[in-house]
Amino acid sequence: AVTTGLRMASNSQVNGLSITNSTFAGNTYGIYQANDGNSSTLSNFLVDDCTFTNQTQHAIYAEELRDATISDSVFSNNRVAFQLFK
Repeated sequence: AVTTGLRMASNSQVNGLSITNSTFAGNTYGIYQANDGNSSTLSNFLVDDCTFTNQTQHAIYAEELRDATISDSVFSNNRVAFQLFK
């Protein structure tokens, strides 16, 4: 089964999402944002002081990402730390 810590709908418009002091462990994806049909965006995205461990696929996967900051976070034993498109 695919498990995801945080998944956004593939047609969502998310602006100003901040994730701080959080742990994502043992999922398929830690954070997942797809862009089906060119209608989804993730803008002004902040990840700070987070831990991503043991994701079987991607710690952070995003297909339409703008103005992102990822800081002071730990990535360990994930298949892929980041996969970003556009």
